[in-house]
Amino acid sequence: MIKNYLLTALRSVRRHRLYSIINVLGLTVGLSCALLIITYVYYELQYDQFHEHKDRIVRASLEYGEGGVVAKTAVSPTAALPAFQREFPEVVGGTRVYERSRLVQRGDQSFQEEQFFFVDSTFFSVFSFPLLVGDPTTALTAPQSVVLTTSVAEQYYGKQWEEQEIVGETLLIGTDRTAYQITGVMADPPAYSHMHPRLLASTTSLDWFQEEVWWSANYYTYLLLNQPEAIGALREKIPALLKREIPDGFVGTDGYVKYNLLPLTDIHLRSDMDSELEPGGDYRYVYIFSAVALLILLVACINYVNLTTARATHRAREVGMRKVLGAYRRQLFGQFIGEAAIITTLALLASLVLAYLLLPYFQQLAQRDFTLDYLGQPMAIGSVLVLGGLVSLLAGAYPALVLSSFRPVQVLKGKLRTGGAGGSLRQGLVVFQFAISTFLIISTLIIYRQLDFIQQQKLGYDKDQLIVLPLDNIIRDQYDALKSELEKQSQVEAVTIAYETLTDIRGGYALSRAGTSDEFTMAATGLPVGKDFLETAGLELVAGHDFTPADLAAIEKDSFDTRTYGFMINETAAQALGFSAEEAMQQRITMTGRSSVLRGVVKDFHFGSLHKKIEPLIIFFDPYQTNVILTRVTAGSSPSAALAAIETVWDQVIQHRPFEATFLDDEFNAQYTVEQQAGLLFKVFAIVAVFIACLGLFGLTAFTTVQRAKEIGIRKVLGASVLSIVMLLSQGITKLVLIALLVAIPISYYLMSRWLDGFAYHISIPVAGLAVASLMALLTAWLTVSYQATRAATANPVDAL
Repeated sequence: MIKNYLLTALRSVRRHRLYSIINVLGLTVGLSCALLIITYVYYELQYDQFHEHKDRIVRASLEYGEGGVVAKTAVSPTAALPAFQREFPEVVGGTRVYERSRLVQRGDQSFQEEQFFFVDSTFFSVFSFPLLVGDPTTALTAPQSVVLTTSVAEQYYGKQWEEQEIVGETLLIGTDRTAYQITGVMADPPAYSHMHPRLLASTTSLDWFQEEVWWSANYYTYLLLNQPEAIGALREKIPALLKREIPDGFVGTDGYVKYNLLPLTDIHLRSDMDSELEPGGDYRYVYIFSAVALLILLVACINYVNLTTARATHRAREVGMRKVLGAYRRQLFGQFIGEAAIITTLALLASLVLAYLLLPYFQQLAQRDFTLDYLGQPMAIGSVLVLGGLVSLLAGAYPALVLSSFRPVQVLKGKLRTGGAGGSLRQGLVVFQFAISTFLIISTLIIYRQLDFIQQQKLGYDKDQLIVLPLDNIIRDQYDALKSELEKQSQVEAVTIAYETLTDIRGGYALSRAGTSDEFTMAATGLPVGKDFLETAGLELVAGHDFTPADLAAIEKDSFDTRTYGFMINETAAQALGFSAEEAMQQRITMTGRSSVLRGVVKDFHFGSLHKKIEPLIIFFDPYQTNVILTRVTAGSSPSAALAAIETVWDQVIQHRPFEATFLDDEFNAQYTVEQQAGLLFKVFAIVAVFIACLGLFGLTAFTTVQRAKEIGIRKVLGASVLSIVMLLSQGITKLVLIALLVAIPISYYLMSRWLDGFAYHISIPVAGLAVASLMALLTAWLTVSYQATRAATANPVDAL
């Protein structure tokens, strides 16, 4: 019987090629999307899972708040790790990471390394980064020790670096050209690591790093616990330590300092901290795209259910004869499930090939370096087989139940009715299909509207005309000459220096009113800058004046501890301090122990992601605490020409390091990488869902036109126009799509409103956008149906009659 069922199934597939192709194609596309999305989800969930002690590693991150302003940062002070190890038995090890850009010289070659890490000697005992050459227990113990990654070793010594004795070689690091000895070579971290160092140097190389301080947070602190469950007990013990160690007056009366402990494997997807080593992902998108994969599979399975149940009458006599000849219902059910399994197997095999072919394009869309290699693992093979089985059951169970339930007497007498519940179910499934498709279309449009809003949002400065250059101690000594030569170029309008760029200012300070009876203090973000900062950045001054030569003179004559600063604050800071912009000009304020009369109030500008509201900011004049040069390009100048002119000047003035430059708008766009990826993926999956749904409509309409061929022929003979026949055949589907829109619009509105709530500044969901998305879904469905309807309406009625 099994052989007979198999032959029957294959004959049915061959006899009804159109419907078989639609079923296979729909399931193939749906399964391919599911496989690619599973690959994406698997990749995201693999982050940092390769470390041996992954379950026992947590990162201690600082959170502080004052005056109602809360700041969360991924870094912590140098004192955190040694203090935790001494005080808490739960902490059995740990390491700190200090990331800084460093100039590296080998012979006459210079390299600017952005991912240069200073780490404790315990780094390799905490993390499972394999050391290919060298001893992991001693490689980072001695001062001036450095470990290279394989990519750096290849860059510095060529691809045959293994054949050279590079351990013991010397590299000159930093602008002071300190000699560091190579003590090992580490394998490049996998793509699914939240950190990707290129060089690792010992923290014993930095004298100031040995001092335990609680007030300066610049270091990533990782704790190795004695057991995974110890994180709860550790959280409860840390506040008492901080209360004892942090001196009185460090925070205001309503301020606090705490440490957040985040498991290593949660850093990529669940961190809400500033100052991360690398941009992370978002666990919500993992859930969203998993749901999208399921929805697309459902849309594909619905096609199979609709087409199979619609064609039930064509299999009715076969079912009746088999029942008359003694076939049980469970046997017939197994036969039709088997046919669904054959279709699904063909689709699954085709989807594996299609997913493999589409993988490079999907990598570009998702900006991830994943592969389908995981499909070769036993668990993955089992998962794919289970997926195929579930799709077979999902697609075939209802049609099998319907077909196996036919009563042979009615069938053989020709009294079988195919309407009723079956037709209602098909209509409901069409509504469900197009509700999903419409939801994806609406979501895509809203995501792109929000991304466009971010691009068009007035930030308070002009990001499109700013070029960022590096600044180190040697360049700082030559800065005046460099600035003078740059400003002679017609393509350059202004030049300044700052601690960091305007897109992501991170420095944390305590800001308070000086000389007042109250002790109001709040947390504020601070930015040290040089002269001409306001002009170069394009910031608007609301009150007061810019920094003056007197501010520079005060900085130069005073020591670091007694230095007199010029302060400016933003409107939000002035408001938080209780002043209007004009009133603030008469006030003296204190910034973490340094007091000065305010020079000015600048108009609020976005110095971070639009996910967060503008917070209090203090800009203070200190050209010695700067790391970047900001160069404003003259309006109308060609970016490439401006870059070439700047590079020419750089090569003339700066001799010790290669030229490198970035555009500020690229840094700005990088803050929204996750949203941009989501927008692209949603667009692709919306197109796929609409395509599969339209495949089903195409098949249903083709079947309907065949069933109603005689009716159409009679109508034409009686004088019906082509348009009236097309409208007749289309009106049923049009009603169903309109119902789908009524279902999809409120759901889409609610879910996308929740997504937009993740931005402090966002669009309102446009009614016009909902209307456009609805019209797109309706037109797509109508065009699909009208093609088949037009063919039927223009056919010769004689053939049908």
